[in-house]
Amino acid sequence: MTLLKYFCLLVSLTLWGPPVHADTVSVRLGSAPGFFLPAAADDLVSTFLGSGSTAKNTSLISVADAPVLWPGSGFEIALVYRAERWEQLFGEVRFGLGRSQFEAPDGLGVFRDPATARLRFATLDLRLGRHWTVREGGLGTLDFELAGGVALAAVESRLQSALLDVQAQSRVAEALLSASLTLSPRATLPALRAEIVHYGNGLTDVLVGFDLAF
Repeated sequence: MTLLKYFCLLVSLTLWGPPVHADTVSVRLGSAPGFFLPAAADDLVSTFLGSGSTAKNTSLISVADAPVLWPGSGFEIALVYRAERWEQLFGEVRFGLGRSQFEAPDGLGVFRDPATARLRFATLDLRLGRHWTVREGGLGTLDFELAGGVALAAVESRLQSALLDVQAQSRVAEALLSASLTLSPRATLPALRAEIVHYGNGLTDVLVGFDLAF
């Protein structure tokens, strides 16, 4: 939590700096992040087997084994506030809601019946970064960004099969580093965004989506 406090202070100082462009608010619709999946899996296992058990030391490990590059198996819709300060530097606050679903057609561990894990989540991202305009042309403006920050998530998860019905709640906080490309058309069309986000727990998300600015 100390990291979060210091980062909130940095975001506040950035937002209070001299504006370079008008602050923007946008809606972002895209693939779901997966940085909270290991914690959600551990909490499901702890709920099922009792406190002290985790997905890392049980046969349910396949729930927690998110791939290094996570393509997203759900969606997230987010409200994004962005302020550009100090020439090419920006601060961003993002609040999102979403759902994910994962199938285990061969079951989990000793449970051979097909299983489904469903997650509902709320996320809060705080980021500081810098952007560069790569190209301006007929298709619009292409921007590249590097940022660092903190990602928070509150997750409700449920694992169901013919024999299982387990529910759990999780709270997750991770540091993050991100790199993104955004193509903003000249017309009043949504911007196309693709980003790679690496988290403090070692997971990496590959996220794509659209931004619609107000």
